[in-house]
Formats: sequence, structure tokens, C-alpha cells
Amino acid sequence: MSKNRKASSLRYPLLTLLLLMLVLSISSPAAMAAITLDVMVVANNATEREAFTEAFRLYEKENPGITIQEAFTDAGTFQTKLLAMTAGGVQPDAMWLWGIHFRNLAPKGFLLPLDDHVDKAFLNAYFPNAIETSRYQGTLYALPGLVGTMAIMANLDMFANAGVELVNYRDDWDSFLAKTKKLTRTGPTVQYGFTWYAKTVRDWTTWLWRNEGDLFDASLTKLAFNTPESLEALQYLSDLTNVHYVTPPGNTLVGAPWNDFYNEKAAMYPNGSWSLGALNNVKFTIDIVPYPVHKNQTATMDTFFMGVHAQAKHPEEAIALAKWLTHSEAGQAQLYATKFGIPSIRKEAIRYFIETKHPWRLDIFLNALNIDQARALPYVANWADIEALLVKEFTPVWSGQKPVKTVVDEITPRVNALLQ
Repeated sequence: MSKNRKASSLRYPLLTLLLLMLVLSISSPAAMAAITLDVMVVANNATEREAFTEAFRLYEKENPGITIQEAFTDAGTFQTKLLAMTAGGVQPDAMWLWGIHFRNLAPKGFLLPLDDHVDKAFLNAYFPNAIETSRYQGTLYALPGLVGTMAIMANLDMFANAGVELVNYRDDWDSFLAKTKKLTRTGPTVQYGFTWYAKTVRDWTTWLWRNEGDLFDASLTKLAFNTPESLEALQYLSDLTNVHYVTPPGNTLVGAPWNDFYNEKAAMYPNGSWSLGALNNVKFTIDIVPYPVHKNQTATMDTFFMGVHAQAKHPEEAIALAKWLTHSEAGQAQLYATKFGIPSIRKEAIRYFIETKHPWRLDIFLNALNIDQARALPYVANWADIEALLVKEFTPVWSGQKPVKTVVDEITPRVNALLQ
């Protein structure tokens, strides 16, 4: 064989090999253009931020080519920042947001519909109540990562010192009131049997719903306070302060009433399972007790979501991240590490709240979910304005300055106008 023919026979396989290597290098994930997902996260404290940061680093490790750029914000400024970023064309791809943010953003088209990206088997792993809260007008706009249900934190030392049996599932509104009276003390050192937060309607609704009252009618176009059931529930809350004196004055209830509980000036304070991180910091003996039963056992719930921005730069990748964080075992573990609520996947909730030993009755938070009586605030377009109106106009009720019925009559047409 001539030198030219021999060189030629070596050249072509070598060229083929080089071409193959070039094709493989271009198509391999390592050589593909890296994608950076901008994620905006509502986080209260270092524990939550650390859990999300670890989750995102884990996701990057499992998904080469994806980089997550997280930005943390507080709940109060989240929406203002998001609107400004969207107006400036620098909106995030995905967002970890609270129920109040979902209520405000979904009706305004800020969230990407997700129905085409999930199937029935995928959704069935979540608590049904959590999926229900993830829809607006029938469309799925986010995936639930954590859920929070309301229960009551109790100071066991104060119960023991007063010789009062702990609140339990046998207690109704009358026996609950009787216990709060025994826990209340006047004189040089004031002690209340119960306190609650009147500045968010979420903290009113368990009482309303357990008496078969409601916020709005079935069409969500009218305020439903002017019914015997709703009026009775609102009057019960008002009477706790203004007739029975077992809860603090109204100005405290719309301020920071949890301070009375944590400073051992109130024996009970209702809160959601999003407060789990605070339990370890309490200096007295504490446990979780249920709301008193009434006509049903409904408990208010809130949901915390992973949503994808409607104008996301990388929607498919953002959806994949949302699915992993809210649905996978690893993602749910990181969300639970925030100590901000109950895993939205039923089997994960059972793992952490029932199968794991705790010093507190965390299973009480699961009760309403397990009996399908956990209920979230309804999503209406002007929710922020409606809640602000209700809180403002009812403050004189909790302070004993105005009757419940008078305020309900005054605000009903104003709320109805906002619901149209």
C-alpha cells in the first residue's frame, strides 16, 4: 500500500472520531448552555432560608445544567417587589408564596396554569384540601408544598395551677368558656384564659365555620355575616372580651396578642402549624389542643405554594423545580425542615407528624385534614381590600364600642360592592 493510501485510510476514521466527539460534546448536558432559574422565596427567618438554600443546592446537584439564583424576601414586601420586578421585565421564574399572595396574584394573571403539566396520579399524592386551595376558578395555578391548619397552643403549667382539665375533643363552646373563666385571674397580676389575633380574618373563620356561618355566600358575591349562624359566632368572639373578660381588650387583639401567651399572661393562643419553629423557644411547658367542637369540626387552613410566574423565562424548568420541591421525598423533607407547616403529601405528613415522636400533640394539626374538614379562605379578586375593611370596621366590636349587628349592617353593602 502506498504512503498516500495508508495516510488516507487513517485520516477518515480519525475525522469520523473527531466529528463524533464534537457531536457528543455539543449534545451532552455539561456542554449545553446552563440555565439559571431565578426563584423568589418568602422566608421569615434563618431556619427557613437555610432549608430552601439546601434544597436548591440539592436540586442543582441532581440536575446538572440548572443553576438556581434564590432571592429571599419577607411576606409584607413580597408582592410589592414582585410587581416592580414584573414591570421592569426582571420577574422571577418561580416563587415560594403564601396563601395571601396566591389570593392576590392568581386572579390577576401572575401565575402560570399548571393543569397540562400534572396528571391525576401526581395530584392524588397531595391532601385533597391542599389541591383545592391551589386552584382559582377551577384552574391549577400552583403546587402546594406545605399546609397549615389552626389549633390552640396551651400553657400546661397554667392549666395545672388552676386545676383545669386540658381542652380536648369533648369540649364544646360552653365548656371551653367555663375553662377559660377558671384560667382567668384579675387583681395585681392579670391573667387571661385565652387570647387570639383579630387582625387577620383567617383567625375568625374557624369559629364562623364551626357554627355553620360563613364569610361569603356560595356565589362569592355577597358577604354572609348577616345570618343567624355568622352573627352568633361573631358575638361569641366579642363576648369573650366584653362580657366574660376572659380575653384581652380589643386593642390588644389587633396588636400582638401572642406576646400575652409567650409572656405567660394568657393560657391559650390559637396558631397554625406554621408556628412549629417557635415551639422550641418556649420557656414553659406547652402542648397543642383542639378548638372546641360545635356544629362541626372545621378548622381553618392555609397553604404555602410553589408557583411559576406567567412570564417565566424558563417555564418548563421552573415547573420541574416546583414539582420536585413539593412532591418528592427529598423536596418535602427540605420544606419540613423550615418548621413552617405540614408536608402537603399525605404520606410525608404521616411520617413527620404521627410516626415521628414529638413532645407535643402535633397530630391535632392533622385532624381536620384527615377528616376532610380543613378549609381555606375563599379566593376573591379584591381580597386584600375586603380583609382590610373587615379588620378596620370590626376593631370597635372587639373593643366593645359597637354592636356586632350594627357593624355588619354598615359594612355589608361596602363588601358586596368589592365582590362584584
